[in-house]
Amino acid sequence: MLSLLHSFLTMKAYLPEFRIEKLLLDSAQDTYPVYKYCRQVNITPFIDLIPGHTGHFTYKDDFTIDDDGVLICKMGLRMHKDGYEAAKHRAKYRCPKANRKYGCFCEHPCSPAKYGRTVHIFTDDNPR
Repeated sequence: MLSLLHSFLTMKAYLPEFRIEKLLLDSAQDTYPVYKYCRQVNITPFIDLIPGHTGHFTYKDDFTIDDDGVLICKMGLRMHKDGYEAAKHRAKYRCPKANRKYGCFCEHPCSPAKYGRTVHIFTDDNPR
């Protein structure tokens, strides 16, 4: 972690015009200050998660989150990531058995919405 800070800040000092948009890091940098800094300077972080470091967050009882940070619907399927709303600091996930053109084709739909259940995860609550 300390070597990342030193290297990153030194690079920024020598190359102030260089703009970083995405940052790929290993699990040693899976810390909330790194996510907070990335949000402040508008960098999209891709960080390997530390196994078991899930925090203490309460979610609705109709979905869970797997080890990769992807939502799991009531049927046990991984939900599809459907973008990120930077202005609202939230990631959007949608039903794995639906698409925008044909709608939801689940036997027992869990939502009346045309293209199935949609869940928003606020990154202010959990940036990981």
